[in-house]
Order: sequence, then structure tokens, then C-alpha cells
Amino acid sequence: MKIKSAALATAVVVGLGLPVGTGVADAAPTAASLRTQMAQVLAEHPGGVQTGADTVSWQNGAVTLKLASLRGVADCGYNQFCLWEHSGFGGRMLAWNAIPAICSGLIINLTDYGFNDQASAWADNSPSRFVDVWNDYGAGGGRIWRMLPGASSSNVQSNDAASSLDCY
Repeated sequence: MKIKSAALATAVVVGLGLPVGTGVADAAPTAASLRTQMAQVLAEHPGGVQTGADTVSWQNGAVTLKLASLRGVADCGYNQFCLWEHSGFGGRMLAWNAIPAICSGLIINLTDYGFNDQASAWADNSPSRFVDVWNDYGAGGGRIWRMLPGASSSNVQSNDAASSLDCY
């Protein structure tokens, strides 16, 4: 039985402007850029609520999109697992809290977050959760990599191929 991930996942999507490999952003987005991105997100993902100048939330805060951050890999907090749009921990970041509701058989489909076939880097800042990343929607098409607790990769071998994941 497929369980919709948005209702249970606490996700954070963060827009970063990072130079490749440094993990530190080079410049903050402008207010005009943030307004444009915000309008696009709200138009493309109905049900979202703007909860800050650079933040949209869904499902009463269970899913959060943050458009601006300047800390690179440091934005993936303790007990979170995260994906980045670009190698070197750049571009948008999608993060989940590694809690039992998420890490007990739930398949997370990246299309739910506008992140299908876009992941290029990852970090698993959980103390004990493993995350399998799959080539197709619904954990199909074969596992393309596994995130290990306390580890990260700034440039995945299967760049822009991830479509779903599960945490255990």
C-alpha cells in the first residue's frame, strides 16, 4: 500500500547559490528573486502557504520549502537526511527529519517536492538511519545509492537520476 509522503514527511527545501565543492554560498538571493521564486512555487504547488519571506509550508508545516540559505551542507541539521540539486551541496536542498513516521516503510517520491531527477549531492546527519535512493517512482527501477548515517557525498555517481527514497 502506497502512503503519500507529504502527510508524514517533515521536509525542507532550501535554495542555495554555492560554488562547487565549498559548501558555502557566495551570495544571498535578492528580495526580487525570492518574490519571483515564491510566486512560482505557490502557482505550481497548490495548497502551499507562505510562512516567511523565503518559506512555504504544506500539511500544517509537515513539509517546508525554504528558498534561501547560505550555509551549504551545514543546513542539513542533526537527525536529518538531505538532497541537493547541484554537486558541491549547491542549489535547492530537500531535507527530512529522520523520525519513525518517515523511517518505517514510507516511500518518499521526489516528484511530490519538484525534485525528481535533480539530486546531485546528499548528507545523512542522522545517528542511525540508512536511506536508499531509487531510480524510479515508488522505490522502483533499482537502488542507485545508499545514504549512510553520518556520511555525505558532494557529487553522486548517478547524478540527476533519483526519483524516490526510503529511510530505515
